Amino acid sequence: MRIKRCIILQLFFLLFLRYAAAAEITGKEIKSFTILEYNRSFGFIGGMSAIGGFELDNILHFKCGFSVETAKNSAFVDIFNNVTYSPFKKFPLHFSLSHIYNGIPEYQAHSNSILQYFSFLSRHAGISFGMNMRFSSFYGSKAQFESMFSYYGYFNFINNEKILIGTGWGNFDDFYANNFGSFSYSIYSAVHINKNWVINNEIIYRQSGADGFASSFYGVNWRTGAGFSW
Repeated sequence: MRIKRCIILQLFFLLFLRYAAAAEITGKEIKSFTILEYNRSFGFIGGMSAIGGFELDNILHFKCGFSVETAKNSAFVDIFNNVTYSPFKKFPLHFSLSHIYNGIPEYQAHSNSILQYFSFLSRHAGISFGMNMRFSSFYGSKAQFESMFSYYGYFNFINNEKILIGTGWGNFDDFYANNFGSFSYSIYSAVHINKNWVINNEIIYRQSGADGFASSFYGVNWRTGAGFSW
C-alpha cells in the first residue's frame, strides 16, 4: 500500500513539473507581519510571521508561510502550505488544499491538519466551507485523529484601488484550523501605497468555544505588516 501511494505521489509530482515548466508565472507576492497577542492560557505573546506565494496561468496559486511566537515560558511554531485551483475565469469559485502544522515544543505538542475546502470569493463578500482532518499528539503519545467542519466568511465595507476595510468570521485561517465552536471575529484593512506595496493591519478576537448558546473569550490578536507583489 505504501509503495502504491509513493508511486501515485511521484506521478502527481511529475505531472506538476511538466505543467509548471510550460506555465507562465502570472503573479508573485511576499508578506511579513509583527504579531502581538494576549490569551487566557499563556498571557502576552509576541512574534512574527512571513508568507510568500506565486500564481501560474491565473489558475493555480501556491502559498506557504511560517510564524514564530514566544511567551514567558513557551514558544509556538506554525507552518502552512496551500494550493488553490481556480478553473473559472468569470466565476469566482476556488478549490483549495492546505497542510497546517502547529507546535509547542515545550509541551511536545504537535498538530497536523489537512484542510480541504471550496470558496466563493467576490470583491465585496465571500464564504468558504470544507473539512479538516487533524492529527494531534502530546508528550510523544500516539497521534489522535479528528474530523471537523471548517468555515469562514467575510464582508468588505470598502474595497477600491487605494484601501480595503472589512470584517471576517470563521474557525480557520492560513495558520490555524480550529474546532467547530472555536471561531474568531476579525477586522482588517489594507492600504495600497502603490501597485506593488501594501500596508496590512488586522485585529482578531478569538473565542474558545460556543456550546450551549454561550461563548468564552480566549484572546485578542493584532497583526501589522507590509506586502510586496509583482
